[in-house]
Amino acid sequence: MQPKENVRLKTLRLKYKLNQEELAEITGLNRATISKAEHGKSVSLYAAFALAYALGATVEYLFGHIFLPSSALKLSKSKREVC
Repeated sequence: MQPKENVRLKTLRLKYKLNQEELAEITGLNRATISKAEHGKSVSLYAAFALAYALGATVEYLFGHIFLPSSALKLSKSKREVC
């Protein structure tokens, strides 16, 4: 079974009009690592944090299963609500 492509990572990269090489330069990673991450293959924790930081997202958003960036969530008295 093939890993699922990381659409969020690629979408954010394209939103900022960056190619893989440019994102690699910004993060200090190599282009192969960016490609690996976009194709759903595992990358180091350092790479995950570097990508998230560079793209203004959270690791959970880029590689996890939440659908909104953490900034769109707020704590209420009884539960977590989506704004």
